Amino acid sequence: MRQQANTAGRALILGTAWGLVWAAAIGLGIDLALPQPARAQGVALIRDAETEAIIRSYVNPIVTAAGLDATAVRVYIVNDPSFNAFVAEGQNIFINTGTIMRLDKPNQVIGVIAHEAGHISGGHLVRAREQIDKAFIPYILGMLIGIAAAAGSRSPNAGVAVMGAGQTIAERYVLHYSRDQESRADQAGIGFMDGAGRNPSGLLESMEKLANQEILSAVRQDPYVRTHPISRDRVAAMRERVDLSPNKDKADSPEEIAAYARMRAKLRAFTEPPPVLMRQYPETDQSVAARYARAIALHRAPERQKAYAEIDRLIADFPNDPYFWELKGQMLFENGEIKKSVEPYRMSVQLAPKSALLKVSLGQALVSTEDSKLVDEAITNLIAANRVESDNPTSWGQLAIAYDRKGDVGMAELATAEQFTTVNAIPDAVRHARKATKLLPRNTPQWVRAQDIANILPLEDR
Repeated sequence: MRQQANTAGRALILGTAWGLVWAAAIGLGIDLALPQPARAQGVALIRDAETEAIIRSYVNPIVTAAGLDATAVRVYIVNDPSFNAFVAEGQNIFINTGTIMRLDKPNQVIGVIAHEAGHISGGHLVRAREQIDKAFIPYILGMLIGIAAAAGSRSPNAGVAVMGAGQTIAERYVLHYSRDQESRADQAGIGFMDGAGRNPSGLLESMEKLANQEILSAVRQDPYVRTHPISRDRVAAMRERVDLSPNKDKADSPEEIAAYARMRAKLRAFTEPPPVLMRQYPETDQSVAARYARAIALHRAPERQKAYAEIDRLIADFPNDPYFWELKGQMLFENGEIKKSVEPYRMSVQLAPKSALLKVSLGQALVSTEDSKLVDEAITNLIAANRVESDNPTSWGQLAIAYDRKGDVGMAELATAEQFTTVNAIPDAVRHARKATKLLPRNTPQWVRAQDIANILPLEDR
């Protein structure tokens, strides 16, 4: 499991009237697009093959029922203990780890996802921008009147008061529209859950958990409450619709409940201090989730031999579980036993051959051995990972090292260019792509790709 810190910023033009209206809208319930969603400032993303596979199993049936292309909907796990989920920049769903921790069962998380899918299918991001444009007008008028009032009096506070009134008008306009969006997303989400054969009470239950927070001050509220206004009428409308659902008595399967418990235990084990985790999952708890959590906590403590013993017992009991093998590989790799980590990673890929992240971990381990006999295997796995997930900078970086070890400088330069492209470092990407075009055979697919990257910038900026 890896955390990815992101660097690009939300495009707020603070200091201008537009930026201030946009900032107000963020606090009032509008899901605004985040430029470069996977690299939004202040958003620390967690990458974990198991967690993403479980969340993806929740997402795909819902977005398919919504008439969306499941392969086009991206899901990001945000390392944040607060309850929040949102959509951004088209079809990107962000879910906080705190949401997973605060909800009791899979169907409640699926309900939150269904609600966010309602925002996507309803085109609410585009409409939110249109609505903010309308709110912008009274704000500007209020600001201009305020400037005039301040100029006509000796007290600048007169102008501030009028400008504040203009901002209030804008905020109310946006808030009213947002409440309408939320109700529409609720109703759409319930329909999607029914369409996917899920019990839509999961959406109702998740909202009921948050409904009481509206009486709290904004400082104490979860971000989800501030960005998704919840009213009694809204909850009542959901309850009425859920009562009519043919799926209202369906329960999560035992397998789903077990996977959910594992996912929550794993997230806790990687994000909370080991002593805290060990209190949450004492030795007396011999559930698979608890044993899993303790293995991770012992690794982080670090108590190496105890950690190895715990994960080895899990593997002995569940030899076909790819994620236990992955954890064994991670333990060995992070403890500097690089060559020993290769075989567990191989097993994880063998057991979950469609996982790009597992292939990246195996490729990285193979490259890190510095064994020339393993370079081709590393390249094969990293290329396969990039076919599935082309925007992983770690994968491209490891591929560049592997090609360099093999002596294929042209492909190393191209992989480096791809790596810089994924983090939006375009001048660096162009520089390495231009080197690649001079080294790769002309008119090959790789040469053409290098040309494409080299031509991203206008001629005068290259």
